[in-house]
Amino acid sequence: MVATVRCEEIAKEKYSSFAANEEWCHMEEAVQSEIVSGFGKKLSGILNFSLSEYDAEAIYFDGGVRSAKRKQPAHQSMLGHIRSRTLENFKEAFEKALNAGEGFSLAAVTCTQNHMDKFDKGHADAVIEQANWDTSKVRDKLRRDIDAHITSVREAKLSELTSSFEAKL
Repeated sequence: MVATVRCEEIAKEKYSSFAANEEWCHMEEAVQSEIVSGFGKKLSGILNFSLSEYDAEAIYFDGGVRSAKRKQPAHQSMLGHIRSRTLENFKEAFEKALNAGEGFSLAAVTCTQNHMDKFDKGHADAVIEQANWDTSKVRDKLRRDIDAHITSVREAKLSELTSSFEAKL
């Protein structure tokens, strides 16, 4: 009980210090609207400092209680931006490939693979050393969004072809 209360107090103090950090404030503002290059490395540096101060003060308390106070939501925001940016870029590239006369199936496979690789590279840049978060849900959501877009484009193209052939008949 004492560990929970005291670790919460220490965490609040260190979080206030972290939140007031000028570099973090700029990154937090930037991550709301864009992908921040080197996000993981930059945030890891700031977090290392804050967590080392926290650990120094909370060292005598239960390890489980200490570690429960270490979660940070910014990583999810960053992954969300990477996912949405990748999806938008996929849509543009897919449309360009189709307009250039590339076959539908080939364009779908090529663009999907290229943009999933880009997501993976963007995610690797956003990894935070102190966190061991599972990003598979965000990656799966991107894949479902890409598949849904491909399906909607396929249906639109088939509808156009059907209408065209019905008019000709």
